[in-house]
Amino acid sequence: MYAVRRSELKLKANLSNRFLAVALALLLLVIPSIGLSEWVEVGTSYNNNIVYLDFDRIRQHEGHVYFWTLVNYLEPDSDGDFSSTSYNKADCGKWAIVLLKLSTFKQHDGIGEIASDLSFTKQMQTWIYPEKNTITDLLLTHICDFSASMK
Repeated sequence: MYAVRRSELKLKANLSNRFLAVALALLLLVIPSIGLSEWVEVGTSYNNNIVYLDFDRIRQHEGHVYFWTLVNYLEPDSDGDFSSTSYNKADCGKWAIVLLKLSTFKQHDGIGEIASDLSFTKQMQTWIYPEKNTITDLLLTHICDFSASMK
């Protein structure tokens, strides 16, 4: 009877270990898509700040395109921030962008504690119509081209 009980415990332990292994494998597959971004460099601004776009988080809704950017500053700004992330809305027909949310960070790559976090109400939102051959124009080109390929 002791031998049977011992083999039952081993079987349960093996099943439990297999379950944990499968659960861990599934978790490792899911974790990269949770909260982590694939930032792709778009270009450099006039003041040598590097601008990135997260193509994985581009979304379309009611004729607009929503997207996230990351900017790494060459030098810290007046508040000592080294990077910022922003959530934006684009109108590809009007060739315009509006800023919806801006967060700044004391480290590059949007890492660390948020130094400032601003959400812009509709009254505060102003459409930006980029000049040709600027980083904003290039960013809008990538966003609108990618959005058109999603349809």
